[in-house]
Parts: sequence; C-alpha cells; structure tokens
Amino acid sequence: MAVLFCAMLALITAAAAAHLFRNTAPKAFSVFYLVLPWAWLLLCALYLGKHPLSPRRFALALFLLSLITKGAAALLLRTPPESDFYLLYYAAKELAGGNNMLNTTPYFQYWAYQSGFVAWMAFFIRFFHAGLPFFLLMNAVAVSATNVLLYCLCRRFASHRAAALAALIYLCYPAAYFMVPVLTNQLMTELFLTAALWVFLSPQAEGKKLYGARLGAGVLLAVSNLFRPMAVVVLLAVLGGTLLYTASSRQSLRVCACSCLLFCAGYAAVTQGASLLVCVSGLNANGLSNQLPAWKFVLGLNRTSLGRYSSLDAVTVFASEDPAAAAQALVRERLSAYSVPELLRLFWDKLAIMWGSFEDSSWALTQRVMDRLQSQGLNGFVRYWTDKWCRLGVGFYTALLALAGLGAWAKSRRPSLSAILILAAGLYFGAHLLIEIQVRYRSTMLLFLLPLTACGTDAAAEQIPRLWGSLRKETVFPL
Repeated sequence: MAVLFCAMLALITAAAAAHLFRNTAPKAFSVFYLVLPWAWLLLCALYLGKHPLSPRRFALALFLLSLITKGAAALLLRTPPESDFYLLYYAAKELAGGNNMLNTTPYFQYWAYQSGFVAWMAFFIRFFHAGLPFFLLMNAVAVSATNVLLYCLCRRFASHRAAALAALIYLCYPAAYFMVPVLTNQLMTELFLTAALWVFLSPQAEGKKLYGARLGAGVLLAVSNLFRPMAVVVLLAVLGGTLLYTASSRQSLRVCACSCLLFCAGYAAVTQGASLLVCVSGLNANGLSNQLPAWKFVLGLNRTSLGRYSSLDAVTVFASEDPAAAAQALVRERLSAYSVPELLRLFWDKLAIMWGSFEDSSWALTQRVMDRLQSQGLNGFVRYWTDKWCRLGVGFYTALLALAGLGAWAKSRRPSLSAILILAAGLYFGAHLLIEIQVRYRSTMLLFLLPLTACGTDAAAEQIPRLWGSLRKETVFPL
C-alpha cells in the first residue's frame, strides 16, 4: 500500500512541477520557487530547535496568527457571492425572512443536502442579523481552528517540532486564503472532518473512553457531512485502516468490531436523524439527500471539458423530462465509448488539472472584486503577489508531498493507524478521477497528507545525521 501511495504522490509531484516549469519565465526561476519553501522550512526547524515553544503556546500563537492573516484577507476582499454561493446565500436570507424556497427551487430538490448549510446561515441571519462579513470572519475562525486541529492531529504521529512544521505549511499554503473571502461550505466541512480524525485517532483512549472516542468521531464526521457531503471517503478509510491495523498488529478483533460499529452508528444516527428532521419540519421534502448522484460522474467523464463543469451537459440533462435517468444514460454512454487508452488519457489530463495546476484564486478575485481593487489602486499589487504566492505554493506543495511519501514509507514498517490517512488520500484521489474536478477541492487532501508530512519530517531528521556521519567516515581527504 505504501508503494502505491508513493507512486500516487510521485505523479502529483511531477504534474505540479511540470506545470510550474511550463508557466514560468525564465524557466530557471521555477527552481527558485521550488527551493525557497524548503529553505524556509529549514529555518523554521532551526528556530524551533533553539527557541522551543510549549505545545499550548504554539497552538495559541498558530491560531492567532492564522486568524489575523485569514481575517485580513477576508475583510480586504469581501468577495460578493456568485454562482451556487449566491443562490445558497439568497435562499438563507429568504428563509430567515420566513420564505422557504427550498421546496420550490429545482436546485435544492436535486441537491437537497445543501439545505443544511442554508439553514445554518439562516439561523445567524435571523437571530444575530449576520451579514456577509460575519460569515467571512467565521470562515477565518474555522480555518484557524482547522490549523490548530491539524497540528494536534500531527502530534498523534510525530514530534512537536515536526507537527509544528506541518502546521506552518498549512498556515502559509495559499488555498485557504483564496477560500476564506468566499461564502463556501467547504471550510466548515474541513474543520469537522479534521476534528473527527483527531478524536478517532486518540492514542490514550482505552475501554469506555475508546468507545466514546469512536462514537464521538462518527458524530463529528456526520456534522461535517451536513455542510458538504464527502464523508464517505473518510468513513471507508477509517473502516479499512482500522481493519488493516488490527490484522497487522494482532489486536483484539472484538475491540476493532466495536470501534467500527460505534463509529458507523454515530455517523448514521446524526446523518439520518438530521435528514429526517429536515424532511419532517418541512424545510425540504427530500431531506438531505442527493437526488442526482450521477451528475458529478457526467461532468467527470466529459472528455471535452476534461472533467470540469460543462454547460452543454447541463442542457442535455436538465432539459430532459427525467434528469436522473438522462444523467445515468449519459454516464453509461461515455463509459462504453472510451477505450482503455482513452480513459487513461482522460485520467492523466484530469490529474494534471486537479493536482498539478496553481491554486485557483478566481473564486476570491472575481471581476467585481478586481474592479473595486482597481478603484483603490490595489489591483496590480494584488494580482502580482497572488501570482508569486501561487508559484511558491507549488514549492510548499511538492515539499509536503515528498515528506508525506517518506512518512508513509517509514510508518509502513510497523503497524499504525496512519493507514487510515493513506487510504483516505488514495480514495479521495481516485474519486476525482471519475467525478467532476475543481482545483479548490484539493485543499481537503492536505488534511490527510500533513500528518504524514510530519512523520516524514521526523524520519528525515533521524536519517540525515546518520547519512552525514557515514559520509564523514567514508570521505578521504587527499594530502
């Protein structure tokens, strides 16, 4: 499994480095963008070694630094909602005012699972008179809390310093900064997903505490699914990783079975209970279901759009009498039409876009935002530094991929629950070979990779002195 995981990371690294090289002039500058983040990480490691902070102080400093920087980005840009985000915000405001449009709008009938996020926003709008700045600042708080939880999750597997370096990579990585100014459900989902992993992987839990942690993790994962449904990847990874760990470590099969059952029970109880509540309350007759699951596959298998949104597909599916049947027929047609080489070519093109492209700033820097910045004389400044930051982001991205591969390889030598993270990353990667891709979805992968990055940092810290010592012993200096 570690070999396949490292092969996957190698493909992603190659795609990202190739994209950076092709889109950088002069080409030699691409080396600078790849090397500078490594140098920064080395300096941070040296600083943390000479000026150590206690875990609590580091977590507090990390949260405050993230909140200040992310909050500044949110308030500076204040991106007005567009596309699906506008519809979600508009529906929330209508619901807060007493007008429920979720049962009369086709969008919310097809994708009823969006009702949870709408109701959540409507609650704050109605009782706290929240506006767009409130939700953007809440995004900043969510990302900052995720950063701290990631640090805590990394400490489940690695030393304080290695976990701190992994958390600093997430702090500097551009993806979150581009999504904080956007009214999206993605950030709250990632917060609760990270919390679920942290609780499930608690190393101190035994007996009743162990079972309580498993049940609580299932509940947290279900809450993440109420904002945006992608918990199935983590659910499968947890079950598979736990079974692999039990088999390789010869742990009690009864404890494994109880842990998995409680985890699934917590998840199912909240998921089904919330969906039933939404249905019974009249918020949405379809509960929190997905009435058009084939739609993501329709887009993902579109060769012309390379797996991205296609307006032609939208017309084909939604202009038909039965959109669900039309979507399923289109998926079957495309799967039968592709030869194996053609399908592999589509997979590679999607991989290059989804995992190799620069982070997508277009969600934050919309035309309306750029027009406002231009009136303030800031548009050139923002465009220039956004471009440089995206290029440096490739350096951070390839660094964490390399260290994650090393960490996965090191952890594969002995039984470890890190198999959950490896499986989650692999399943998330594999799912996007088939379904619609958007570069902004890439940030979720960091939640699975960064704890392995911390493991890789520890492994590198152990091996480098040994290699250096070996070289010094074997080197013969001529007189």
